[in-house]
Amino acid sequence: MHRGMTTTRNAALWTLTAATLAATGCATAPEATSLPQGLTVLEAEAGTLSLAYREADVTIFMEARRGHETPEPYASAPDMPDYEIDTIFTDEAGYAFYTRMGGDGWVEPSWENRLAGQGQIAPPVGDNAVLFRLAGEAADVMHEAIEEQLGAQGAAAFEPEVEALFDFASHAPGIYTEELEVLNAHNAELGNPAVQIPDLTRGDVAYGTPGDCGSCSFTDGTDAYYYIRVGKADLWYSAGLGEHSATSLFRWTSSWLRVHDATNHGSAGSTMSQKCLFQYYDTTVASDWFTNIYQGFCAGGYEWDSDGGTGGHNCHDDTRTQLYNFYYGTSDGYSSGTYSRWCNGGDDDTDISVWVFGVELDQNGSPDCSTNCERGVGFCP
Repeated sequence: MHRGMTTTRNAALWTLTAATLAATGCATAPEATSLPQGLTVLEAEAGTLSLAYREADVTIFMEARRGHETPEPYASAPDMPDYEIDTIFTDEAGYAFYTRMGGDGWVEPSWENRLAGQGQIAPPVGDNAVLFRLAGEAADVMHEAIEEQLGAQGAAAFEPEVEALFDFASHAPGIYTEELEVLNAHNAELGNPAVQIPDLTRGDVAYGTPGDCGSCSFTDGTDAYYYIRVGKADLWYSAGLGEHSATSLFRWTSSWLRVHDATNHGSAGSTMSQKCLFQYYDTTVASDWFTNIYQGFCAGGYEWDSDGGTGGHNCHDDTRTQLYNFYYGTSDGYSSGTYSRWCNGGDDDTDISVWVFGVELDQNGSPDCSTNCERGVGFCP
């Protein structure tokens, strides 16, 4: 199997257009079957990097959009990203299997409609393990291939986008394997048979042709397994007193896995250690709110202490809003009251605060997966 570097291609030939995918949801990516084997840079323009990786007859597409610089204290932390970067990984039909939101809302607003429309379309094939495997293979050659095609100076200009794509791609096979173990643990609790773990080793790819939409009556509200997870990491400057938090949402439709990472202005949820999670059956709703989680963020400016500014908030306020939307099945934290309580820039005790020698540290700890009103999704009187 040839997996070498590809020559530079005319970006206009291969650019994956969001408008086409949003309109059809099932459209095959332009000329996907004509792409060479290995990794190809499709588009490299200011703030946008699009890649494709093909092995045999399977192609995945990867896109990164650069947003704002990360705020302090993240900007000075060596283990945090320099920019709030959105990413999306899709199959050749444009169906997303991974998304990452870097800040408050999408850098490219059309992504919201593009992703929302997928809730009405069945995944093109039942098993997408191979897509996660290909993402891992793309990570193996990503840095070298991009430098070969863009040159050292060109590759350096897109280092933040590359690292954001690499962040998921390098962990993708492990994420699928780990989440399949979680799914089968859930199946065992229900007395259901386990889903067979696919072979994620390299080799020839056996993968069905997506074809047309089939039954477009499918919605993401059908029976599935999903949960939201809180990831946390100590902040470098605080001797363990402060933490960064963000969420990840994992959802299975049969053996098709979708993953969404929030970064909440810093590291992505799936890259950090797990603090807690909400299972779908622990919530107040009996339907999947995957699409709604894309709107689980505060509006206004980032403030490390969650106080001041115009709607000043920190990562924990975003995390609590995301947990709230998942738990209560809403896509509008603003009208549900989360904005006025957690994202309002006020000096509130519910901002997860602790006093240390007369100084209020609002990033102490991180949100709990609970209905507690001070650290969870509950509202204090």
